[in-house]
Amino acid sequence: MKITLIRHGRTIGNVKGCFNGVTNDPLCDEGVEIIKEYVEKGIYPEVGIVVSSPLKRCLQTSNLIYPQHKPIVVDNLREIDFGDFENKTHLQLENNPDYIRWIESNGTSDIPNGESFNAFTDRCVKGFKEAVDISKNNLNSAFVIHGGTMMALLTALTGENFYTTVPKNGLGFVINWENNEVKDLKTLV
Repeated sequence: MKITLIRHGRTIGNVKGCFNGVTNDPLCDEGVEIIKEYVEKGIYPEVGIVVSSPLKRCLQTSNLIYPQHKPIVVDNLREIDFGDFENKTHLQLENNPDYIRWIESNGTSDIPNGESFNAFTDRCVKGFKEAVDISKNNLNSAFVIHGGTMMALLTALTGENFYTTVPKNGLGFVINWENNEVKDLKTLV
């Protein structure tokens, strides 16, 4: 099965550099235009099914790219809950001891009042398995998700560190999924 992982389009939070996990931002005008440009360029493959995070930015992206498909929502594919860091920028947090500890741990230490790294990764893998099960009768599927979700999944599924490889909004990866493992991985463009 070929699965295209697509990061949602840009939001105001992305433009401002905010940590937006559970914040349910829509796409900004620029985000909509960029997705439309990518669609016109034909970068997205034809698929038989679209799976999406429940958050508005992913659903909007799904509808712009694949208007012929009603996305199937998988709640476990939503972004991490950034807790006390939610909706804040690096500049706003740079002197916060909890934030400094989190950055120094490469994002693996607990986020105050947020989701732990391990719980997030486990949830993402569970969501991926749900999405694969939903998609199993399709040779080509698209999962419209978040940057953090994508990094957690690829790291867990391949054993390689993808936390330095956040795709730009609207882009992502194409994986060949066979016998419950990643057989091949390439960037979308």
